[in-house]
Amino acid sequence: MNDNVAMKKAENIAFFACFLQFLFFILTFSISYWESISIRTQSVFYMMGIAIWLLSYLSIRQERLAEEEEQAEKEYVTDNNNSIFDEADQLDPLSARNRLKTFQTWVIPIASFVIAVIFIFWRHIT
Repeated sequence: MNDNVAMKKAENIAFFACFLQFLFFILTFSISYWESISIRTQSVFYMMGIAIWLLSYLSIRQERLAEEEEQAEKEYVTDNNNSIFDEADQLDPLSARNRLKTFQTWVIPIASFVIAVIFIFWRHIT
């Protein structure tokens, strides 16, 4: 349970950092209309930081939900070692463990690639 509290704190920190990064993005983007292109470039980098913090928040949240699901499954094991979650439930595509696996397999690598491509091309545009 203590690990769950630590995950919740990490989740809150990632959300707060995403919000703070968003404020920095709004500030620099609004200033960029009166100042140079370098400030606009900085605002794009802040925007990419929002995406990274958002991915971190979603990843931590999915890990916490998968851990809670695993703890709930352990709590509901019956006396004859049968779980209330049968084999069909383990294949449920909407379970937290499967969402976490899909998120880590597909979303994070694709988003990382897209962010890297945006960084590379933005560097060459300016």
